[in-house]
Amino acid sequence: MYSLLGRGSALVRSGRRDAAADAFQEALSLYPRHPLALIGSAVTKGESFAAADAAIADMTPFKPVQAGIARAALLASRGEADGAAAELEAVLTEAPPGFAGWQVPVLPLFRQVADTPSLKATLKHLADRAR
Repeated sequence: MYSLLGRGSALVRSGRRDAAADAFQEALSLYPRHPLALIGSAVTKGESFAAADAAIADMTPFKPVQAGIARAALLASRGEADGAAAELEAVLTEAPPGFAGWQVPVLPLFRQVADTPSLKATLKHLADRAR
């Protein structure tokens, strides 16, 4: 699943949107409501994020950490670095001790905002939490 998300994201960055859309569609064939795949698909097709928003809302009561990370990825995909960082901070503050957020530094959907001060501070918090 995550290999398809990474492949799709790499293809988007290289300008190969049709191939990227195929990768995200393949991911959605495995997990039809996966919010990160829905975000990637919307990015490649220039479509609304409504399906991703709905999937995130549906998973929030049952998987709040994953939903928060997905919500932050959606904000990052919109270029809303401060909103993404605030969402991640909320996830890290509320999550029980453990591995919450481990994948954030390598999730391609955060790439466009990774060098912003707000996200750098959140990634530092994540690193400190891992110690």
